[in-house]
Amino acid sequence: MNGTLIGFETLKDQLSVCPFSYDEIKNMNKFGTVTEKSCDFDLTKLSSGPLPDDANFFFDLFIKDQNGNLIDVPVLITNFVDSTGGTPNTGNDVNSWRLVRRFFMYDTISSSSNGAWTYARYASNLKLKVTLDPNSQSSILSPYLVITYSEVKTTSISDGSTAQISFLADYYQDISAFWKRVTVAFIIIQVLIGVIIAIKLYYFLQQNPRQLLQEKFTFVLLQRLAYLFFDVWAGIMFWMLFFVAAYWFVTFKMSSSAFVLLPPVDEWSSSYVVFDIIFGLILAFRFVAIVMAIFEQSNIDVFLVDWEPQPQQISTKSLMP
Repeated sequence: MNGTLIGFETLKDQLSVCPFSYDEIKNMNKFGTVTEKSCDFDLTKLSSGPLPDDANFFFDLFIKDQNGNLIDVPVLITNFVDSTGGTPNTGNDVNSWRLVRRFFMYDTISSSSNGAWTYARYASNLKLKVTLDPNSQSSILSPYLVITYSEVKTTSISDGSTAQISFLADYYQDISAFWKRVTVAFIIIQVLIGVIIAIKLYYFLQQNPRQLLQEKFTFVLLQRLAYLFFDVWAGIMFWMLFFVAAYWFVTFKMSSSAFVLLPPVDEWSSSYVVFDIIFGLILAFRFVAIVMAIFEQSNIDVFLVDWEPQPQQISTKSLMP
């Protein structure tokens, strides 16, 4: 490695060990399109024989702005270890990150001795992150590349040894303001649900007073309260999720400009888990409400009372001449 500049080339599939099709490369270059790719990498390519063409090369990633200037893309190495043994790049504190500019895809030189290498290092996980600028509509912040490196001892590599490789190109935005609005709406809806349940329970008690139910009053009251909670909560929360999903569909899919972007796809625990949990609760509560309604209706005794008066008998004496 002598630091010689090899040249410039347009970004296609160089950031992924996995092969890309023409359509996948085309979609990756579309703004707002999330591209995911994963595959099994043959580790024998790093232990013997000819190495991959891009092995033991340093790369710099640039983005060209509207004026034709090249802006360097910073690189975040997640398992970077500093001189004190710390790992500043593992957390979400942006201010503590240690960013670099150059990266490699494969490395067999740093552990080589007398022409043989003991360890082989490779980029096992790469994420190209592009986010909207919250202070400027239709603008983006500087993209950055997130890389996780893995290493393997060459003597442990045998025929058929593979490693899982993944690549992600993600366009997203900070949705903290959106979650604040959703939280306020969620609280208001919970209060509304409580009011509706209270009203329905009041009318139920008016029709089924304690004097009528007697010793069954407490059981029937709790049963009715549980049914109302499951039924009303599932019904109203369904529409809340519907309108939230409709908001993202309209503003993201039907917008002519980059107004909003979806939450990061690799942060499920902070972006999508709430939706999945509430949707699961809606299905579960609706199922319980239906079962309770069927149980209640199947235990109803129906009496048919015929209140039709008996026909009057006509005296035959009055008809005789």
